[in-house]
Amino acid sequence: MKFRKIAAMTMVAAMAITMVGCGASGNGGSADSDTTKVTEETLPFDGEYKETKLLKVGVPKDWVYNEESNTDEYVAVKVKSQETNDENTVMLSITMQQQPNGGSYGFDTLKETALGELTSDDRETAQLTTVDIGGRTFARIEYMSSIMNAKRLMYVYSTANIEYADAGDSHCKYELVNSISGPIDENLELIEQISESIRLTLPSAYDNAEEMPLEDEASASGTIDITGATIEAPEGWKLEDSAEKSAEYSNPDIHGSSVEFNYSTMTKNAQEWAQALDGNFGGGNTIDQVTIGENTYWHLSPIDGQDYLIIDGTAEKSVIKVSTMNISLDQAKPLIETLKLK
Repeated sequence: MKFRKIAAMTMVAAMAITMVGCGASGNGGSADSDTTKVTEETLPFDGEYKETKLLKVGVPKDWVYNEESNTDEYVAVKVKSQETNDENTVMLSITMQQQPNGGSYGFDTLKETALGELTSDDRETAQLTTVDIGGRTFARIEYMSSIMNAKRLMYVYSTANIEYADAGDSHCKYELVNSISGPIDENLELIEQISESIRLTLPSAYDNAEEMPLEDEASASGTIDITGATIEAPEGWKLEDSAEKSAEYSNPDIHGSSVEFNYSTMTKNAQEWAQALDGNFGGGNTIDQVTIGENTYWHLSPIDGQDYLIIDGTAEKSVIKVSTMNISLDQAKPLIETLKLK
């Protein structure tokens, strides 16, 4: 088993993915008889393979296998050490499903996808590595469940997004999540052997689909000009989007982070705009002034992990607003302090 250590990570925010249709079977997206099946392999334990439309998994002798769903778009199975569910039950809950529109607004790296399966509290203990399973790269996460106060283990795999040309250019991916609970340490070797026995049978439309990249290779994005200002991102920041009057960045090391710069012309000055913005959050929040780099901003933080910084531009009745999400102000400062008015 090959592991590549990434790091322990403290992360914020969680993500829930809504299931909707994403490409019809007529697009070559169904797993049919023309799809090449994985050759049967010898298991490293006494047991047998159980196969569904999208995956197969080795089940040890005397363990329980439950198939809850088996379609071309969604498979859900459970592999358990015993029929009853108690503190002695090892359970592998394995799902594989087609996910819609990941390229439009979802996670686009395996690291983000895997950590997105955890709560923000659980990410504080998460140890993320990668492992080669059947020639595919899976994320492997060990963490302490804040709800159950117990060690949990998870394996996650995802293809990159592909487009269905005749389905409104929907971006789609297939994602597998193997969530493991129970007395993990006492049964770790067998748990890992079962997890490593998983083989995927992707629909034919995904024959040439690449794997989702592990993480972004963030680097300095250079100087970005927007109306009224320039931003020069330091190393470690990724430019997500830019337009004439806006630019948005993320930091791949801070899960779900976003820092957005927007130029506007307003009838209100920066202080008045901060007060009006406070009203959108019910009012009564603290509005203060903070200096970052060479600029002093009116500052509002209505929600933990969300800050607004507003400054008057050099042109009359112009303002620049900096909005942050899922990142602390201290973490965002290295980027914000590069903003220069023009």
